[in-house]
Amino acid sequence: MNETAYAFISGIVAAVVIDIPTGFLMGKIRLVDELLLPWIKVFLSPPLTALVPMQMVPFGFGIIILNARAGALQINRSMTDMARSFGAYPWDALMKACFRDALPEILGGVIRAAKG
Repeated sequence: MNETAYAFISGIVAAVVIDIPTGFLMGKIRLVDELLLPWIKVFLSPPLTALVPMQMVPFGFGIIILNARAGALQINRSMTDMARSFGAYPWDALMKACFRDALPEILGGVIRAAKG
């Protein structure tokens, strides 16, 4: 595998591992959203080609964060309540009900980031 492909794949993996949990937390915890959203928007507003070296290392692909945030914001609260009423622990309710509900939006961001 050449170096460019390796850098691209490792960048996608790093972005997915960092950005999806960050975006999900932003969608669920208002304080995290208020702290991080301005910084993410700052790095997404200029042309990406100007910021690629700076953006790839600390933020991965910012679009994945925004899509994960959007997915977390659209989760139906009744899904979490239903999981909790059936005895699910908070982590189980988050992963089995909330994450699955947000997954289409998250995957849309991953695909969009991979296309460039």
